[in-house]
Amino acid sequence: TIAPLMGALSDRFGRRPVLLAGLSGLALSFFVTAAASALWILVAVRLVSGATQANAAVAAAYVADVSAPDERPRRYGQVGAMVGIGFILGPLVGGLLSAIDLRLPFEAAGVLATCNVLYGWLILPESLSPTHRQPLSWAKANPFGAFAHLVKMSDMLPWLFVIACTALTQFVVQTTWVLFTQFKFGWSPAETGWSLSAIGLM
Repeated sequence: TIAPLMGALSDRFGRRPVLLAGLSGLALSFFVTAAASALWILVAVRLVSGATQANAAVAAAYVADVSAPDERPRRYGQVGAMVGIGFILGPLVGGLLSAIDLRLPFEAAGVLATCNVLYGWLILPESLSPTHRQPLSWAKANPFGAFAHLVKMSDMLPWLFVIACTALTQFVVQTTWVLFTQFKFGWSPAETGWSLSAIGLM
């Protein structure tokens, strides 16, 4: 729901500062999760982490900025391939690290996110020139406004429904798989990581 706001901010201030803010929030959320000592801290930090996931929309806009129209499908395909590799390697590495210490996967993810922040700060150039920036529009930043715009695209509604159902089933598996395999089969974190890596591979 925060993706339209992130997109509107990146249209106004540029992609780079919004990406850096999102990556910094993601790194912080991993480190706080690793150090959390109470349930309410985990709930609060998940809100921050969820908000930073909207950075994917800004990253897609960055790709569009730096790619010619005929190159965009290939570039988006490359980004999708990298995400797929993350779904394969992430659970595997996380499962192996959690067998050592349950906090270690979050600390490692925080270090990787921090490396991304440093890369963005020191190397990544801004993709949206000041002449192409737009005033901040609360109509665009409003998630309900974005949903209303999607509803008007009647030809796309069946496809959007399919995409929504597919995403929902994936999230259901991700959020219940560890608990199910632990209680049903007594799997260790490493075994769960291997199984999720296999799912990502498929």
